[in-house]
Amino acid sequence: MSLVDSVQARRAFASLPDDLRLPCLEPAYVLADVCRDDAAVPVFFVYRKGGETWYHPLVRRPVPGTDLFDLESAYGYGGPVATTDDPGFLAEADAAWQDWCGKNRILAEFIRFHPLLENQRFSMAESQENRTTVWIDLTRPDIRAGLQPRLRTAVRKAEKDGVTVRYSREENDLRIFAAQYTETMARIGASADYFFPMAYFQGLLAHPELRLGLAEHNGRTVAAAMFLAGAGLWEYHLCGVSPTGQQLGAVKLLICHAAETARAEGMRRLHLGGGTDDAMDNPLLYFKAKFSSARAAFRIGRRVHRPEDYAALLRDWTRRHGVSPSRLLFYHGQPEPGRSS
Repeated sequence: MSLVDSVQARRAFASLPDDLRLPCLEPAYVLADVCRDDAAVPVFFVYRKGGETWYHPLVRRPVPGTDLFDLESAYGYGGPVATTDDPGFLAEADAAWQDWCGKNRILAEFIRFHPLLENQRFSMAESQENRTTVWIDLTRPDIRAGLQPRLRTAVRKAEKDGVTVRYSREENDLRIFAAQYTETMARIGASADYFFPMAYFQGLLAHPELRLGLAEHNGRTVAAAMFLAGAGLWEYHLCGVSPTGQQLGAVKLLICHAAETARAEGMRRLHLGGGTDDAMDNPLLYFKAKFSSARAAFRIGRRVHRPEDYAALLRDWTRRHGVSPSRLLFYHGQPEPGRSS
Protein backbone atom coordinates (compact mmCIF):
# COMPACT_ATOMS: atom_id res chain seq x y z
CA MET A 1 0.00 0.00 0.00
CA SER A 2 1.18 3.57 -0.59
CA LEU A 3 -0.75 6.84 -0.72
CA VAL A 4 -4.21 6.67 0.88
CA ASP A 5 -7.10 9.11 1.20
CA SER A 6 -8.22 10.67 4.49
CA VAL A 7 -10.81 7.96 5.17
CA GLN A 8 -8.23 5.19 4.77
CA ALA A 9 -5.75 7.26 6.77
CA ARG A 10 -8.20 7.43 9.68
CA ARG A 11 -8.51 3.66 9.59
CA ALA A 12 -4.74 3.23 9.50
CA PHE A 13 -4.27 5.71 12.35
CA ALA A 14 -6.97 4.02 14.44
CA SER A 15 -5.26 0.64 13.94
CA LEU A 16 -2.01 1.85 15.52
CA PRO A 17 -1.17 0.98 19.14
CA ASP A 18 -2.33 3.57 21.68
CA ASP A 19 1.18 4.84 22.39
CA LEU A 20 1.70 5.76 18.72
CA ARG A 21 -1.54 7.68 18.19
CA LEU A 22 -0.11 11.13 18.76
CA PRO A 23 -2.69 13.91 18.30
CA CYS A 24 -0.50 15.65 15.69
CA LEU A 25 -0.60 12.52 13.51
CA GLU A 26 -4.41 12.30 13.49
CA PRO A 27 -5.63 12.90 9.92
CA ALA A 28 -7.92 15.73 11.09
CA TYR A 29 -4.85 17.62 12.33
CA VAL A 30 -3.18 17.40 8.91
CA LEU A 31 -6.41 18.31 7.10
CA ALA A 32 -6.69 21.41 9.29
CA ASP A 33 -3.12 22.38 8.49
CA VAL A 34 -3.66 22.51 4.72
CA CYS A 35 -6.30 25.22 5.35
CA ARG A 36 -3.38 27.59 5.97
CA ASP A 37 -2.26 27.47 2.32
CA ASP A 38 -4.49 27.15 -0.74
CA ALA A 39 -1.71 25.31 -2.58
CA ALA A 40 -1.18 22.73 0.18
CA VAL A 41 -2.38 19.13 -0.16
CA PRO A 42 -2.49 16.43 2.55
CA VAL A 43 -0.38 13.34 2.00
CA PHE A 44 -0.98 10.12 3.96
CA PHE A 45 1.45 7.32 3.16
CA VAL A 46 0.88 3.85 4.61
CA TYR A 47 3.12 0.82 4.14
CA ARG A 48 2.01 -2.58 5.44
CA LYS A 49 3.75 -5.95 5.40
CA GLY A 50 3.63 -9.01 7.64
CA GLY A 51 1.12 -7.46 10.00
CA GLU A 52 3.26 -4.34 10.60
CA THR A 53 2.44 -0.75 9.60
CA TRP A 54 4.46 2.38 8.74
CA TYR A 55 2.35 5.56 8.73
CA HIS A 56 3.62 8.95 7.54
CA PRO A 57 1.31 12.02 7.32
CA LEU A 58 2.61 15.20 5.65
CA VAL A 59 1.65 18.35 3.78
CA ARG A 60 2.69 18.74 0.13
CA ARG A 61 3.29 22.12 -1.51
CA PRO A 62 4.54 23.15 -4.96
CA VAL A 63 8.10 24.44 -5.23
CA PRO A 64 7.85 27.97 -6.69
CA GLY A 65 8.97 28.31 -10.30
CA THR A 66 9.25 24.56 -10.91
CA ASP A 67 7.12 21.49 -11.57
CA LEU A 68 8.40 19.93 -8.32
CA PHE A 69 6.87 19.57 -4.86
CA ASP A 70 8.10 19.37 -1.29
CA LEU A 71 6.80 17.78 1.88
CA GLU A 72 6.64 19.08 5.44
CA SER A 73 5.16 18.00 8.75
CA ALA A 74 1.97 19.77 9.73
CA TYR A 75 2.49 22.78 12.01
CA GLY A 76 3.89 21.56 15.32
CA TYR A 77 5.06 17.97 15.17
CA GLY A 78 4.84 15.02 12.82
CA GLY A 79 7.00 12.35 11.28
CA PRO A 80 6.44 8.66 10.63
CA VAL A 81 5.52 6.00 13.17
CA ALA A 82 5.80 2.24 12.85
CA THR A 83 4.51 -0.74 14.78
CA THR A 84 8.00 -2.27 14.85
CA ASP A 85 11.62 -1.16 15.15
CA ASP A 86 12.76 -4.02 12.92
CA PRO A 87 15.48 -2.61 10.60
CA GLY A 88 14.42 -4.83 7.72
CA PHE A 89 10.81 -3.66 7.80
CA LEU A 90 11.82 -0.01 8.17
CA ALA A 91 14.21 -0.30 5.23
CA GLU A 92 11.47 -1.78 3.04
CA ALA A 93 9.00 0.91 4.12
CA ASP A 94 11.57 3.59 3.35
CA ALA A 95 12.30 2.08 -0.06
CA ALA A 96 8.59 2.20 -0.89
CA TRP A 97 8.49 5.79 0.37
CA GLN A 98 11.47 6.85 -1.74
CA ASP A 99 9.93 5.19 -4.77
CA TRP A 100 6.71 7.17 -4.28
CA CYS A 101 8.66 10.41 -3.79
CA GLY A 102 10.64 9.77 -6.96
CA LYS A 103 7.54 9.09 -9.05
CA ASN A 104 5.77 12.17 -7.67
CA ARG A 105 8.57 14.68 -8.18
CA ILE A 106 9.27 15.36 -4.52
CA LEU A 107 12.26 17.67 -4.14
CA ALA A 108 12.78 17.67 -0.36
CA GLU A 109 11.18 16.63 2.90
CA PHE A 110 11.21 18.47 6.24
CA ILE A 111 10.06 16.70 9.43
CA ARG A 112 9.44 17.92 12.98
CA PHE A 113 9.73 14.82 15.15
CA HIS A 114 7.79 14.60 18.39
CA PRO A 115 10.06 15.14 21.43
CA LEU A 116 8.32 12.59 23.64
CA LEU A 117 7.80 9.82 21.10
CA GLU A 118 11.29 10.32 19.56
CA ASN A 119 9.95 8.94 16.30
CA GLN A 120 13.08 9.83 14.37
CA ARG A 121 13.91 6.16 14.93
CA PHE A 122 11.28 5.30 12.31
CA SER A 123 12.75 7.62 9.67
CA MET A 124 15.79 7.52 7.41
CA ALA A 125 15.91 11.32 7.24
CA GLU A 126 18.96 13.11 8.61
CA SER A 127 18.05 14.08 12.17
CA GLN A 128 19.44 16.86 14.36
CA GLU A 129 18.50 18.36 17.71
CA ASN A 130 16.83 21.75 17.39
CA ARG A 131 15.70 22.93 20.83
CA THR A 132 14.52 21.94 24.31
CA THR A 133 10.88 21.38 25.24
CA VAL A 134 9.10 21.11 28.58
CA TRP A 135 6.67 18.47 29.77
CA ILE A 136 4.79 17.78 33.00
CA ASP A 137 4.82 14.35 34.63
CA LEU A 138 1.17 13.60 35.36
CA THR A 139 1.91 10.38 37.23
CA ARG A 140 3.02 12.30 40.32
CA PRO A 141 0.31 12.42 43.02
CA ASP A 142 0.35 16.22 43.42
CA ILE A 143 0.70 18.24 40.23
CA ARG A 144 1.00 21.56 42.04
CA ALA A 145 3.88 20.35 44.16
CA GLY A 146 5.99 20.31 40.98
CA LEU A 147 5.33 23.97 40.20
CA GLN A 148 7.82 26.66 41.12
CA PRO A 149 6.73 28.30 44.43
CA ARG A 150 5.87 31.67 42.87
CA LEU A 151 3.84 29.93 40.18
CA ARG A 152 1.88 27.98 42.81
CA THR A 153 1.12 31.26 44.55
CA ALA A 154 -0.03 32.84 41.27
CA VAL A 155 -2.33 29.89 40.53
CA ARG A 156 -3.91 30.07 44.00
CA LYS A 157 -4.37 33.83 43.64
CA ALA A 158 -6.08 33.44 40.24
CA GLU A 159 -8.53 30.99 41.81
CA LYS A 160 -9.09 33.31 44.78
CA ASP A 161 -9.77 36.20 42.39
CA GLY A 162 -12.55 34.20 40.78
CA VAL A 163 -10.95 32.83 37.61
CA THR A 164 -12.56 29.55 36.58
CA VAL A 165 -11.75 27.04 33.80
CA ARG A 166 -14.04 25.02 31.56
CA TYR A 167 -13.58 22.93 28.39
CA SER A 168 -15.62 23.13 25.22
CA ARG A 169 -15.96 21.99 21.62
CA GLU A 170 -18.64 24.53 20.69
CA GLU A 171 -18.30 26.64 17.54
CA ASN A 172 -19.03 29.88 19.42
CA ASP A 173 -16.30 29.17 21.95
CA LEU A 174 -13.92 28.35 19.10
CA ARG A 175 -14.58 31.77 17.61
CA ILE A 176 -13.92 33.41 20.97
CA PHE A 177 -10.63 31.52 21.17
CA ALA A 178 -9.63 32.39 17.59
CA ALA A 179 -10.29 36.09 18.17
CA GLN A 180 -8.36 36.10 21.45
CA TYR A 181 -5.43 34.17 20.00
CA THR A 182 -5.20 36.47 16.96
CA GLU A 183 -5.44 39.57 19.15
CA THR A 184 -2.66 38.22 21.37
CA MET A 185 -0.35 37.53 18.42
CA ALA A 186 -0.95 41.06 17.10
CA ARG A 187 -0.30 42.58 20.53
CA ILE A 188 3.06 40.86 20.95
CA GLY A 189 4.13 41.56 17.36
CA ALA A 190 4.32 37.91 16.28
CA SER A 191 5.51 37.05 12.76
CA ALA A 192 3.06 36.07 10.03
CA ASP A 193 3.81 32.38 10.69
CA TYR A 194 1.82 32.58 13.93
CA PHE A 195 -1.42 33.86 12.38
CA PHE A 196 -4.01 31.38 11.12
CA PRO A 197 -7.23 31.68 9.09
CA MET A 198 -10.54 30.79 10.74
CA ALA A 199 -10.69 27.68 8.53
CA TYR A 200 -7.66 26.32 10.38
CA PHE A 201 -9.33 26.61 13.78
CA GLN A 202 -12.54 25.11 12.41
CA GLY A 203 -10.53 22.25 10.97
CA LEU A 204 -9.06 21.52 14.39
CA LEU A 205 -12.59 21.35 15.79
CA ALA A 206 -12.94 18.16 13.73
CA HIS A 207 -10.09 16.60 15.73
CA PRO A 208 -11.79 13.93 17.90
CA GLU A 209 -9.52 14.66 20.87
CA LEU A 210 -9.56 18.47 20.92
CA ARG A 211 -9.97 20.15 24.31
CA LEU A 212 -10.57 23.89 24.15
CA GLY A 213 -9.82 25.32 27.59
CA LEU A 214 -11.34 28.67 28.51
CA ALA A 215 -10.38 30.67 31.61
CA GLU A 216 -13.23 32.99 32.59
CA HIS A 217 -13.61 35.90 34.98
CA ASN A 218 -16.84 37.76 35.68
CA GLY A 219 -18.51 36.08 32.71
CA ARG A 220 -15.77 36.92 30.21
CA THR A 221 -13.09 34.75 28.63
CA VAL A 222 -9.73 36.16 29.70
CA ALA A 223 -7.51 33.34 28.39
CA ALA A 224 -7.99 30.32 26.17
CA ALA A 225 -5.81 27.43 25.01
CA MET A 226 -6.09 24.44 22.72
CA PHE A 227 -5.06 21.02 23.99
CA LEU A 228 -5.00 17.84 21.90
CA ALA A 229 -5.07 14.39 23.48
CA GLY A 230 -3.63 11.06 22.40
CA ALA A 231 -0.85 8.52 23.05
CA GLY A 232 -1.18 8.99 26.81
CA LEU A 233 -0.58 12.73 26.71
CA TRP A 234 -2.12 16.14 26.26
CA GLU A 235 -0.43 18.48 23.79
CA TYR A 236 -0.50 22.23 24.52
CA HIS A 237 -1.10 23.74 21.08
CA LEU A 238 -2.07 27.42 20.91
CA CYS A 239 -2.96 30.02 23.53
CA GLY A 240 -4.36 33.54 23.74
CA VAL A 241 -4.80 35.88 26.70
CA SER A 242 -6.31 39.33 27.24
CA PRO A 243 -4.50 42.07 29.21
CA THR A 244 -6.92 41.39 32.07
CA GLY A 245 -6.10 37.70 31.88
CA GLN A 246 -2.40 38.50 32.10
CA GLN A 247 -2.95 40.53 35.25
CA LEU A 248 -5.00 37.73 36.78
CA GLY A 249 -2.51 34.96 35.93
CA ALA A 250 -5.21 33.19 33.91
CA VAL A 251 -2.83 31.25 31.63
CA LYS A 252 -0.94 29.91 34.64
CA LEU A 253 -4.17 28.62 36.14
CA LEU A 254 -5.32 27.30 32.76
CA ILE A 255 -2.20 25.17 32.23
CA CYS A 256 -2.22 23.91 35.82
CA HIS A 257 -5.91 23.02 35.52
CA ALA A 258 -5.24 21.25 32.21
CA ALA A 259 -2.53 19.15 33.85
CA GLU A 260 -4.89 18.13 36.66
CA THR A 261 -7.71 17.40 34.20
CA ALA A 262 -5.46 15.34 31.93
CA ARG A 263 -4.23 13.40 34.95
CA ALA A 264 -7.84 12.67 35.93
CA GLU A 265 -8.37 11.30 32.41
CA GLY A 266 -5.51 8.86 32.95
CA MET A 267 -2.95 10.73 30.85
CA ARG A 268 0.72 10.38 31.80
CA ARG A 269 2.19 13.60 30.41
CA LEU A 270 1.29 17.15 29.38
CA HIS A 271 3.67 18.40 26.71
CA LEU A 272 4.08 22.18 26.77
CA GLY A 273 6.60 22.49 23.93
CA GLY A 274 9.54 24.86 23.75
CA GLY A 275 10.41 28.46 23.02
CA THR A 276 10.12 30.49 19.86
CA ASP A 277 13.80 29.83 19.11
CA ASP A 278 16.57 27.53 20.33
CA ALA A 279 17.94 29.90 23.01
CA MET A 280 17.83 28.48 26.54
CA ASP A 281 16.88 31.95 27.84
CA ASN A 282 13.95 32.29 25.42
CA PRO A 283 11.08 34.02 27.33
CA LEU A 284 8.46 31.46 26.31
CA LEU A 285 10.68 28.55 27.33
CA TYR A 286 11.42 30.33 30.62
CA PHE A 287 7.68 30.64 31.29
CA LYS A 288 6.99 26.98 30.52
CA ALA A 289 9.93 25.84 32.65
CA LYS A 290 8.14 27.16 35.73
CA PHE A 291 5.68 24.29 35.45
CA SER A 292 8.14 21.40 35.46
CA SER A 293 11.79 20.38 35.47
CA ALA A 294 11.15 17.62 32.90
CA ARG A 295 12.77 18.23 29.50
CA ALA A 296 12.78 16.58 26.08
CA ALA A 297 14.79 17.26 22.92
CA PHE A 298 12.94 18.44 19.83
CA ARG A 299 14.59 17.11 16.68
CA ILE A 300 14.09 17.97 13.04
CA GLY A 301 14.59 15.78 10.00
CA ARG A 302 15.90 16.90 6.61
CA ARG A 303 15.94 14.91 3.41
CA VAL A 304 16.66 15.87 -0.19
CA HIS A 305 15.06 13.48 -2.67
CA ARG A 306 16.35 15.16 -5.85
CA PRO A 307 19.91 16.38 -5.04
CA GLU A 308 20.74 17.84 -8.46
CA ASP A 309 17.55 19.88 -8.72
CA TYR A 310 17.95 21.02 -5.13
CA ALA A 311 21.56 22.10 -5.69
CA ALA A 312 20.56 24.14 -8.73
CA LEU A 313 17.81 25.94 -6.81
CA LEU A 314 20.19 26.56 -3.92
CA ARG A 315 22.84 28.09 -6.18
CA ASP A 316 20.31 30.37 -7.83
CA TRP A 317 18.76 31.49 -4.51
CA THR A 318 22.20 32.15 -2.98
CA ARG A 319 23.27 34.16 -6.04
CA ARG A 320 20.14 36.31 -5.93
CA HIS A 321 20.15 36.94 -2.18
CA GLY A 322 23.88 37.08 -1.56
CA VAL A 323 23.65 34.71 1.43
CA SER A 324 23.27 30.98 1.96
CA PRO A 325 19.87 30.01 3.41
CA SER A 326 19.60 28.28 6.77
CA ARG A 327 16.30 26.55 6.07
CA LEU A 328 15.85 23.37 4.07
CA LEU A 329 12.75 24.71 2.30
CA PHE A 330 14.37 28.10 1.75
CA TYR A 331 12.42 28.99 -1.41
CA HIS A 332 9.12 29.53 0.47
CA GLY A 333 9.96 33.14 1.34
CA GLN A 334 12.64 34.83 3.37
CA PRO A 335 13.84 32.94 6.46
CA GLU A 336 12.34 34.11 9.75
CA PRO A 337 14.75 34.50 12.68
CA GLY A 338 14.43 31.62 15.10
CA ARG A 339 12.27 29.44 12.84
CA SER A 340 13.25 25.78 12.49
CA SER A 341 12.12 24.94 8.96
